[in-house]
Amino acid sequence: MIFDYSWLQSFFKKKLPTPQEMAEVLTQHGFETQLAGQVFDVSIPPSRAGDCLSHLGLAREIGAILNYRLNYSVDPKKIKAGKTGFKVSVVDSELCPRYGLSAWSGITVGDSPAEITSRIKAAGQRPINAIVDLVNYLMLETGQPIHAFDADKIRGSITVRLSQAGEVFVSLENKKYRLPKGLLVVADQAGILALAGLKGGIQAEVTRETKNIMVEAANFNSRIVRQAVKEFDLRTEASWRFENGLDPSWVDFAQRRLRDLGQPILKPDKIELVADIYPKPVRDKSISLDLTWMRQLLGVKISTQQTEGILKRLGFKIKVISSRKLKVEVPSWRLDIQAPEDLVEEVGRLYGYDQIKSDPPQALLIPPQVNHARFWQRVVEDLMVHLGMNETYQYSFLSARELSLFGYPEAQAVELANPISARYQYLRFSLLPNLLKSARENSKRFGQVELFEIGQTFYRPDRERWTLAGVLFDHQADQEKFYELKGVVESLIERLGITDAWFDDYQAEDYFGGSKTWHPSHRAEVKVGSKVVGFLGEIHPILADRLGFQNPVFAFEIDLGQLIELASEQQEYQPISPYPAVIRDLSVLVPETTSIEKVIYVADLTGGDLVRDVDLVDVYQDKQLGQGKSLTLRVVYQSTEKNLSALDVNKLEQKIIKAFQQEGWYLRQPDND
Repeated sequence: MIFDYSWLQSFFKKKLPTPQEMAEVLTQHGFETQLAGQVFDVSIPPSRAGDCLSHLGLAREIGAILNYRLNYSVDPKKIKAGKTGFKVSVVDSELCPRYGLSAWSGITVGDSPAEITSRIKAAGQRPINAIVDLVNYLMLETGQPIHAFDADKIRGSITVRLSQAGEVFVSLENKKYRLPKGLLVVADQAGILALAGLKGGIQAEVTRETKNIMVEAANFNSRIVRQAVKEFDLRTEASWRFENGLDPSWVDFAQRRLRDLGQPILKPDKIELVADIYPKPVRDKSISLDLTWMRQLLGVKISTQQTEGILKRLGFKIKVISSRKLKVEVPSWRLDIQAPEDLVEEVGRLYGYDQIKSDPPQALLIPPQVNHARFWQRVVEDLMVHLGMNETYQYSFLSARELSLFGYPEAQAVELANPISARYQYLRFSLLPNLLKSARENSKRFGQVELFEIGQTFYRPDRERWTLAGVLFDHQADQEKFYELKGVVESLIERLGITDAWFDDYQAEDYFGGSKTWHPSHRAEVKVGSKVVGFLGEIHPILADRLGFQNPVFAFEIDLGQLIELASEQQEYQPISPYPAVIRDLSVLVPETTSIEKVIYVADLTGGDLVRDVDLVDVYQDKQLGQGKSLTLRVVYQSTEKNLSALDVNKLEQKIIKAFQQEGWYLRQPDND
């Protein structure tokens, strides 16, 4: 809001600080101010709009900050009621808590005095005539909007009521508004005189020829005024104030202040009170303030005397209950003060926040217990993202159709007692059904989809499993994507500090997923030692087709609870061996159904610490081999303590060969490097 420095000075006998100093003082006390010559542009906090959107309100605040006495008074004599015979009614006192109307007869309308015109110009208003200028001046001074009607143009009585749909209102600018049902209006028997709290109408417009006026000072409900503002996308100086809420006691105050200002300017023959409808007077609030609690909250020891002085400067009345407690009576215009915390804020603001030292709090900080499940979940999430996967969150429910589609036995599924729809009838037995649906939708927009999810899966009777699942799909996919997904799982397990993980043939268990989920040959179990912790593979082509995939889609699902039990937060690092490695190849004939991972696992496990690595070099299949295949393994032998002799390596090699023979695998002639 725009404030005139000289107008603010008129409220005090004592000289105010310079405009620059005054702007700094206001900013330091919660009223951000910009200065342009002798004019302030003050950002009024929303909580203070009810009492500070006026020169009087800001002057009251300045007086409290500087401890200056306010030099301002209004004649306390009330306007006497007359026998005008004019009737006023208010249909809903909730929408119009107070409505005041006074009659001024025999006035003379001319130009306003220079002091009034200069002040309203400084505040951004345009002088029109003495009546209009006075009501604008009064609003800028007190914050209470006033409206004047030409009394000779009013037909019958005045009613404050709700509009009917289709009624037409013509504003002072001669603009027509078609009203909806339910807006608050001020009307006579001929039509609408004003949109309550928003805009006056042309029907009872005052002019220089006006001789008799009706002066309205009212308190309109902020909600109903805001409704009209939004309806017409129209905001005025009056509506701005009503929207933020006003003190109903200002209705009588504004009428008396206008009498003091207007009598020497308009020279009325008579001023009479027509109506002051105030069925539910607002009572003053009293709040108990605990001074010990206030000092703890502010972090500074402000004396009782200082506290009383600050509150009295702000217009509060104080009653001392004890050495540590005050009873504070809140002035009616302070609509923002509702609780003891509000009083503490006012004391701190006037005391000066810059006077309160920044002392670190003294407290015993007890770190919370580590939630291991959440810790490892975050670790796994980070690892999966680093491996190029994108996390997603899905619903925890499935339909009966999805159970059938994935081949999961309905008897083992957990059914909801009150599902919100048939699509959410069961708790999910696996993360894959919803994850695959998400992958299908994303495949419509992206060439490659790499998703994962962590969540609970549910089984009968009363079983839950903490699960990690992932899906990989590419429009250009081939079987190499199987090994890409296998690499993701291997990297995850390795980074969790698990060293004895391997992949085995899928044993046709329904432990993960349903019986129709997996490709009959492109699948594998994920094992740590002898324990099955998960699986990976290609989704069955029939299922993939029914789900809407045109290319192979690959997935994995892991029992995250079991995996985390085996994980290690501590990573062990070993120095590089200074001794050379010995590399030898072994060729072994195994049945065609034997997994390569199992052969490598047996060789690695048997060789112990001296076998540093086992890699597959070649796979050979021929009719001469019958139902078998030949695998060539490259075994790296190395010690961290000594050079391995040929005798040492031979012993280890024979140990591995013996382990192969126990598995029923035939050793072909080994090649030595």
